[in-house]
Amino acid sequence: MPRDTAERTRLADAMDQRRIELGLRWEHIAEKARISTTHLRKFRRGDAGISSVVEAALEDALQWEHGSMATIRDGGEPTPVAESSRRDPNKTLAEMLLERGLARPEELTAADEIRNDPVAWEILEAEDLTMAGRERMLKAYAHMRRETFEAAREHKRGSRA
Repeated sequence: MPRDTAERTRLADAMDQRRIELGLRWEHIAEKARISTTHLRKFRRGDAGISSVVEAALEDALQWEHGSMATIRDGGEPTPVAESSRRDPNKTLAEMLLERGLARPEELTAADEIRNDPVAWEILEAEDLTMAGRERMLKAYAHMRRETFEAAREHKRGSRA
């Protein structure tokens, strides 16, 4: 994207506005999109381009429908992904954590394999929290589940002895 174009400015402004709406820092967005903060900064300034794969990853990180960045460059408005449209009853807590960059695969346990966890969905759909707040709560909830699961497992082992 050329450095000083109206399209670049429009896109950079929309990305910044969305980042603020979601309560995220640029570092968090770069991490979710799996790019460096340096590359993201260069892209936003117009000093670097990105591939279509990275653009889609940035749209995911900003919770926009795919194609939103092109729409912004063309003068339109981005389409936020609706929370309710992302609810998937087959999704595990582990998948929710991984897709949001809140856990690494090696950190997951059997406690994270519950499907359609109503508490996890309630946290993700809490409209009175920023997205960053929701994600912090989801991570804390997963930690609590792991500890409870492990305590129950230990108790069960102890009662067998």
